[in-house]
Amino acid sequence: IAYSFGIFASLAIYAMVKKYYSETAAFIASLLFFTSPAVIERLGQTMVDISLTYFFLLGVIVLLKYVDERNEHKRTALVILLSILIGTAISVKLTGALAGGALFIGMALSWLLYRQKFNANKVKHILTFGLLTLLFISPWLVRGYIYTGNPVYPQAYEVFGGKYIDSSLTQLYANYHGYIGLERNLLNALLVHWNITFNSRAFDSTVGLTPFFLMALPLILFFYRNITDMRKWAIIFVVSTVILIVLFWEQPAIRYMLPGIALLSASTAIIIDAIMRHNKLLKAALFTLLIASLIFNAAMWYGFNAKNVRYFLTGETQGDYYDKLKNPSTYGASSWINANTTPDSAVMLVNDPRGYFLDRKYIISSPYQSYIDYYGMNGTADLLKRLKELGVSYILINDKESPINNKDSFNTYSHSLKGGKYVDELLRSFLEEHAQLMYDKDKIRVYRILAAAA
Repeated sequence: IAYSFGIFASLAIYAMVKKYYSETAAFIASLLFFTSPAVIERLGQTMVDISLTYFFLLGVIVLLKYVDERNEHKRTALVILLSILIGTAISVKLTGALAGGALFIGMALSWLLYRQKFNANKVKHILTFGLLTLLFISPWLVRGYIYTGNPVYPQAYEVFGGKYIDSSLTQLYANYHGYIGLERNLLNALLVHWNITFNSRAFDSTVGLTPFFLMALPLILFFYRNITDMRKWAIIFVVSTVILIVLFWEQPAIRYMLPGIALLSASTAIIIDAIMRHNKLLKAALFTLLIASLIFNAAMWYGFNAKNVRYFLTGETQGDYYDKLKNPSTYGASSWINANTTPDSAVMLVNDPRGYFLDRKYIISSPYQSYIDYYGMNGTADLLKRLKELGVSYILINDKESPINNKDSFNTYSHSLKGGKYVDELLRSFLEEHAQLMYDKDKIRVYRILAAAA
């Protein structure tokens, strides 16, 4: 699915840039995005950021259509469509709200750049956009409120509260995100394009962007006269930069930045095309660098995704596919649980939230929530009592990617408990005293709780 949305997003970029600029710019933009190392790394992962990016890009296309439209009824219809698309993006993931806010800034910027008066129609567009987007996502907000008492759980605890979290746990979560990114200051924020290109590991990613993305801002100062529609370029670039800078400050993981990266691909490609059309010497140099970059990125793409492609081409089994993945997978352990436990068994997942392979009821053990209140426990007996209350009879633990007893690096279980101990120490003691190892492959383990609830 991630591959499909990656292709759809690339096609959306192509369609948007071709309509307003050139086919060459569109081709370069789609390739810059699809072969960007940060995107390559995410295509083979079960995360929804790439699908959010696709719906966001459809919203950008509608926004640019809105900019050109002069018929007021059609403009209102486009605002309605934009609301639906952004509502869909937010329904995919709450971070889509930032993308929606950035698009609203793009809409307001279009009024300024195209010298449109702020009148009753603009007020109607603002209200339509805000209310319809809210209406479209309301089922998810209501669902969150019913289950947790917080419509945007676990965000905005200070406003709404919520089950199984408190101020200290939300602070722990904020501290965890504080480890991602660089020091929050104005200079680093303004250099966000440079930072996510050359300091990608600080942004929770093995790889970042291709250096071509750094061309957008400095070269526009020299070649803006060569761009067909500078105002639309400005809208695209500003919306992209708003997303990147805000996320740099709040949640600076590169995967959250994919919508901004997608638009940065478009704005960069438009500049490259403008230069190539008006300067033969620079055209040759840029063309050579672009081909070299694409070849390098294609090799990286193969390295990240060749196993996935072979899965579709050769028809290998699902188990064979997951066994070959570099990242640890819970598929084998989950398959063992499905085959060797009773249908009423319940599983607690530790250090890995991926329960979608299980045919059994499962809960996710998170130190950032008090559903299993580690911080209120005095020992393994308290943990055993809580698991019995929940009916948990098995524990699936991923001890490869981030070992829970590794004190040399930060992980989600290295938080202190009463008496100066840690969550991971409690879990280790519990496994030694109350559990039996049933499955162990590549440090993905399954334990049976010896005194579990029937």
